[in-house]
Formats: sequence, C-alpha cells, structure tokens
Amino acid sequence: MADSAEPAARGLRCDVRRIGDELWFFGEVDESNADDLTVRAVAEIRDGTVCLDLSQVRYFGVAGTRMMFAARAAAAAVDGQVRVVCSREVMRTLELCRLTAVDGLRLSPAPRTGR
Repeated sequence: MADSAEPAARGLRCDVRRIGDELWFFGEVDESNADDLTVRAVAEIRDGTVCLDLSQVRYFGVAGTRMMFAARAAAAAVDGQVRVVCSREVMRTLELCRLTAVDGLRLSPAPRTGR
C-alpha cells in the first residue's frame, strides 16, 4: 500500500539546529510537534535568530502555520522581522492557506537542488 498513513500516525520527527542567526528545521511539522517547535522558534527569535530555515521540511501541516504567526509576534516584540526559507511543501501549505503575504514575515523559496 502506498504511503497513505496519517502523518501523526507515522510518528513525525523534526530536528532543529541553530546555525549562527538561523534556526534550521529538518523533517516534518504537524499537530503532534508544532507546539514544541513553536516554543523553540520563539525562544530563539528572542535570542537573536532572524531566519527560520524550513528548506529541509518534507511535510508541513496546517498546524505549522501557528509557528509562523508566533515567530512574527516574537520578532515584532523586538522590532524585527523573520525571514523564512520555505521548501516546496511549506510554500504549498502557506499558499493553500493564503498566507504568503503576511506582514513581518519575509518568505522565500528554498533554492532548487536539481532533483
């Protein structure tokens, strides 16, 4: 059977690493981990992170959009903006939710890798 399981049933995992002033996400974001990832993103923004790099995110559920709004609010609290580098999957979710033009978030597509 094709990969038709609900994302949460697959045990989603998303690793997070801070590299300089960027916070990199590797894996998948959905209801099962979005709140924890949001807490981490907000804390890192308050500590000087200016970019959320989601270029390595392979699944981005609608729950992940909460992270975007929390990041925007955290950046606004320190008079800043957050740059968000988006994988195709992230950009697709944001487009479906009509969230590609949100004040305080500068979205950019991840560079294509030739795959």
